[in-house]
Amino acid sequence: MREQPDINRLSHELHTPIYDVKSYKNYWLVMGKTGKWLAKPIRDVEHNVWWEDIEQKLRERNFHAFPESKRIDNWLLSYFIDGEMVSYKDKKVCIPLMRTLATFHIAGQKLDTPPTFQAAYLLSDRLYERLNQFYHHLSKLHRYRHDKTFYLLSRYGPVFYQHAYDAYQRLYKIGLPYFAQSARKNHMLSHRDLASHNWIMDGQKELWLIDFETAAYDLQIGDVWQVCSRMLNEHQWDVDLFQTLIQTYESVNPLTQWERQALSVLCGFPNEFLRETIGILEKKSGYKEDLILPYLEKMVYDYPLWIDRVNKIQIWLSED
Repeated sequence: MREQPDINRLSHELHTPIYDVKSYKNYWLVMGKTGKWLAKPIRDVEHNVWWEDIEQKLRERNFHAFPESKRIDNWLLSYFIDGEMVSYKDKKVCIPLMRTLATFHIAGQKLDTPPTFQAAYLLSDRLYERLNQFYHHLSKLHRYRHDKTFYLLSRYGPVFYQHAYDAYQRLYKIGLPYFAQSARKNHMLSHRDLASHNWIMDGQKELWLIDFETAAYDLQIGDVWQVCSRMLNEHQWDVDLFQTLIQTYESVNPLTQWERQALSVLCGFPNEFLRETIGILEKKSGYKEDLILPYLEKMVYDYPLWIDRVNKIQIWLSED
C-alpha cells in the first residue's frame, strides 16, 4: 500500500477539517471542508522551494491561472481544479490557451528569483539528448525485430531522424545553445511540459495551467513550439490554425525575430515521432504500443503533407 498523507497533519496545516483522502491517478485526492487538494510526494525539494518563490512572484504580477500550492512535510498540495483536461483535437481552445500561455510568459520574464543550483538542462540539451536517444535505437534496430513497430521504424525511422538532425544543426548554427543560456541567465520562465493534460478547463470555461515540476528558466519559444507541434499533429499541420495560434500569442506577447526564426526551424524537428517511438521502445510508463502505433502510422501517412505545410509555415514566419 502506498504511503498516504496524514489527515490530522493536513487538517492542521490547511486550517480546515479533512474528511477523506483517496487514491487519484497515482496520487492522493484530499477532501476538505473548504475544498479539494491533490497531494503528490515531493521528489525534488530544491525545485519545490524554488517554485514556491516563483509562484508568489507570478501572483504579484497578476498571473493567477494556475492552482495554489503548499508544501506540507514531504507532500506538495495543489488546489484541485474541478474540470476537464483540454484536448488538442479541439480547435476552440486554441485562442484562450495561447493567450494564457503568453500571459504566463510575460509574468515569468526577468524574475528576481535565482535559478536552482542544479545543472541546467535547457531546450538545446533536451533536443540533443532526444536526437541521440533516437539514433541509439536506430543503431540497435535488430533488437526490436519482433516488435510491432519494427517495420515502421526500419522504414521511416531514418527519414525522420534525418529531418531532426538537419533541424538541430540549423538551430545550432543560429545560436540555440547561446540563446538558451541567455534565457536562463535572464530568468525567463518556461513550463516545458505542455502536454494537453496539463491544461484544465473548469465549469466556468476558465483555463488553468497545472503541473510545474519541470518548469525552469529556459527558452519560452520552446513552450510555444510544444503547443503548436502537438496541436498541429492533431490537425494535419493546418497552416491557418498555426497562423491563428501564433497571431493570438503575439497579440499578448510579440515574438522576437530570433524566436520566429527558431520556431521556423523547430517546426521541422519531428519531435512527436521521436518522443513517441522512444517511449514505446523503452517501455516508459504511459507509452502503450497498441495505442501509440496508430499515432505513429498517422504521422507516417501524413509525412508528405507535413513536409509541404511545414514549408508553408516557414515561409509565412519569414515573411510576416
